[in-house]
Amino acid sequence: MEMADKHFNFARPAAAVCSSNASLEDVLRAAKLLCKREDFVQLFDYSSKIVSRLMPAYINAVLRYREGSAISSNIGIEMLLLLCGSTDIRKAIKECGAKEGKNFIVFASPSALLKKFAKTSGVKVIRSVKLDIDFEEASAVARVMH
Repeated sequence: MEMADKHFNFARPAAAVCSSNASLEDVLRAAKLLCKREDFVQLFDYSSKIVSRLMPAYINAVLRYREGSAISSNIGIEMLLLLCGSTDIRKAIKECGAKEGKNFIVFASPSALLKKFAKTSGVKVIRSVKLDIDFEEASAVARVMH
């Protein structure tokens, strides 16, 4: 795992509830094309549990990736595992990944990537998601995989 400099700029990420007429596979393919090192776009199922865990999972994924303790070499996948509270990628995708035919959450790090993703993928942004730190959820996320 290659690290950039030791000072990670926690650029404010963004998230939005979105929908798409395209297949989930096509939308995921578009997201993957925008991922580069610590900049990524990830799609999640839309639920209140997931919304409250977005920032804690993101911060923990970045920290684990930077210190070399992440179980995935992909920071977006690491975030998915933390968000879902599982080390099993199949289970995490099934439980917390975006679902075909349903609204989903698009999380982008940094925030400028969300607008670019929406434009290139053709997804419709329904509304922004406020990204806060829920300390109870942050504590639960931090304990995942330790």
